[in-house]
Amino acid sequence: MATGGINLHVVFLPYFIPGHTIPLVQLARIFAGRGVRSTIITTLKNALTFQPSIDRDIAAGNPINVHTITLASDEKRGTRATAEAVAAALRRDIMLLQPEMEQSIRDLAPDCIVSDMFFPWTVDLAHELKIPRLYFHPCNLFNESVIHSLKVHGPQNKVKSESESFVIPGLPDKITMKRSEVPEELKLKTSWSEIMEEIEQSKKRSYGLVYNTFYEIEPAYWSITRRLKVPV
Repeated sequence: MATGGINLHVVFLPYFIPGHTIPLVQLARIFAGRGVRSTIITTLKNALTFQPSIDRDIAAGNPINVHTITLASDEKRGTRATAEAVAAALRRDIMLLQPEMEQSIRDLAPDCIVSDMFFPWTVDLAHELKIPRLYFHPCNLFNESVIHSLKVHGPQNKVKSESESFVIPGLPDKITMKRSEVPEELKLKTSWSEIMEEIEQSKKRSYGLVYNTFYEIEPAYWSITRRLKVPV
């Protein structure tokens, strides 16, 4: 990637829960291992969870570093919180983090932004700076295909009860679900559904999409995303 004297600089913005942070940090480390200057922007508390691995990369000569910012309410997200509480916390985090993250990105003047799905505002900043923004989702393409089918075909709206099963259309495998298993934002208008719609719009406007998967584990679902013209 960084060949022919080209010194690319990519910033990575992981959302600060382990399932989102770990794979995106790993991606930054892979970029750095191939010679691409990589900067991870995150809170100090989140940085402490992976700093040792970054220190080892730096010692090995890889061009990677961590740029920390301060979050006034750097609270750990509880897994037992209600969906509405998580949605409220997420909105607060995005609002509090955006100004300082934006300024950090402007100061760093990167060639590309790779940001977690929960930072949809980065697509506007990338367009302003005239650089690409890659949207990162920590799930796989099977998940993306299922959610897309539920949105487009709405089989969950054609059953009579929460316990009734239905087949998800358009998939290479026969996958059944119950309406009770469908995410609430695909059934009801909630605060979470509003957040997910904002994320969906930022995804459509991004230069490309990155998922936590690889071709060999789910080639059939890769083919589906290509037919949908998703820029994975």
